[in-house]
Amino acid sequence: PCNRNNEDEQKQRILEYDNIGEYVTPESKDELPFIGNKIKTSKYSILTFIPLNLFEQVIRPANFYFCIIAALQAIPEVSISGGSPTILVPLVFVFTVTAIKDALEDLKRHRDDKEENQRKVEVLQNNGQFMTKRSEELRVGEIVRIQDRQRFPADLLLITSAKGHKSPYCYVETSNIDGETNLKLKQSPEGLNSLPSFDSLDRESLKVVIEDDHASKSFGEFKKRMNKSTITSDPPNGHLDTWQGAIKELDVPHVTNEEKNDIEEKEDIKLFDYDFSSISYDTRNVHLSFDNLLLRGSELRNSDW
Repeated sequence: PCNRNNEDEQKQRILEYDNIGEYVTPESKDELPFIGNKIKTSKYSILTFIPLNLFEQVIRPANFYFCIIAALQAIPEVSISGGSPTILVPLVFVFTVTAIKDALEDLKRHRDDKEENQRKVEVLQNNGQFMTKRSEELRVGEIVRIQDRQRFPADLLLITSAKGHKSPYCYVETSNIDGETNLKLKQSPEGLNSLPSFDSLDRESLKVVIEDDHASKSFGEFKKRMNKSTITSDPPNGHLDTWQGAIKELDVPHVTNEEKNDIEEKEDIKLFDYDFSSISYDTRNVHLSFDNLLLRGSELRNSDW
């Protein structure tokens, strides 16, 4: 949901974060807001159906030709039917049948739009708690949690997955977009791929349980790394296999080459204990690619979230 209006089609998208790692909305800077996430694929409304559908049918070459014939038949001086437009009856029948077909098809589009726009999505709040929203209510800059086999409600940047920094990737299926059923690997970008998971395993049920306390700590670490950062990305386009972006001035955990394995092991223990106090950081510009992008309509696979 990064498009503002047609004039901005060629401009790079920019998302800015303040000194506490919270997203700064365009409205707070007296700029035009990004458009919402609501989709509309239907063509007609109750008021516009009759005039718009009639106009679309009349301008079709074959229909326009027979409309001219009907008009000429209504003129007695040039008509061989005595001024009676006999072709009007079959023409009205064709228009009526076509209008009914178009109305049924557009009604289905209305229903599909409503189903998609009202799909429930979990959104992370600034206090670290999740709140359920409808897909149409999503806004640029919000962080969402997607469950296994759930479709992505918007184009998303992958931050972390269920396994956290141990496996900072997930698999997606894009059959709804390009028809391919093979799973595609998506990775978390550098600097965010070391965020720990906020899951735990319930040993009795062997199910993954999401810990709100861990989620809050991990989200706090995310905001700490994003302080005064800027995310830039390509503008909306029709390409399904290319995308470029960057996170500027991101605080990335620092590991020196000296005794690297030992340091990595200690850092790993800290992450699992949600202890970020003694971790050092480097400020870097991190490149984003298509491997970090989750396209709207694709589906998460083989990951709890």
